[in-house]
Amino acid sequence: MNLTTDLKQKEKLLKQIETLETDNVFLKQQIETLEENAKQKQTSQNNLIVQLNESKAQSFEPISEKTDLKNNLIFLTSEKEKLSKKFKTLKTNLDNNLNTIDTMLKDLGFIKGEIATLIEQVSILEGELPVKIRYADNLEEKISRSCANDIITLYNDMKAIEKKVKLSYYKSYKERDEIASSKDE
Repeated sequence: MNLTTDLKQKEKLLKQIETLETDNVFLKQQIETLEENAKQKQTSQNNLIVQLNESKAQSFEPISEKTDLKNNLIFLTSEKEKLSKKFKTLKTNLDNNLNTIDTMLKDLGFIKGEIATLIEQVSILEGELPVKIRYADNLEEKISRSCANDIITLYNDMKAIEKKVKLSYYKSYKERDEIASSKDE
């Protein structure tokens, strides 16, 4: 893994975490608002139920008030159901965001471990570098000496071959000359 890629990935994950945390704060505020509204509606509903029961206790309650209270009760029940649905949706979104953040934090921990391993490997290589350079310098010096010795040996061998060739040539020339002079006689 490349160190810059890991850092970019880490920054990307941190930005995503910040965005999700902002979303979570907003969702928490909405949930709190909805919970508060639901509590108010529940309190209002309970008050209306108490009033309805008290009204029932009084036998001479006007029918219009009873109908109005029933309508209010139906309306509040429907509002409570709507708020409950919104609450469940927001809770689901919040849970999903928390799971995503948890996964990102785990990935971030893994990337931190990888970066630490890479830093350790770079430190080890930095420590070994002077030794390897010294070995390379020594190897270069040995190669240079070896090449110089081999060139000198090759040169001496070529000189020896040249001498042998010249001796052989002159011997064969001399023999040919002797054979030619013996034929002339």
